[in-house]
Amino acid sequence: MILHSSVTHMPCKRWHAISLLLANDYGLLDYIFTPDRTALAAPANELLGASTEMSSGQRLLIKIALDIWSDEGNANLGEILTILDPYRFESFMLALEFYRYSH
Repeated sequence: MILHSSVTHMPCKRWHAISLLLANDYGLLDYIFTPDRTALAAPANELLGASTEMSSGQRLLIKIALDIWSDEGNANLGEILTILDPYRFESFMLALEFYRYSH
């Protein structure tokens, strides 16, 4: 289980970026995180492996969220550009903008 203290600024920033990313797929937050939202529900490779029954868009969102949280999702730009629908792509861009420019 990868823990992040909820008191430090960086995890809070990461958490907010992920919540923006998953604004249209909020149930994925329950899949990725423990109920208190301070740790991954399982190691990244297990979360990715167990997501095979999900849509390609949902799997990609999980990869992106894991990249934001712990740099373990291995999402690639080609997938992001071709798989995400316009709503999820907009959420992706909002998450990136927040993560990049928030203090």
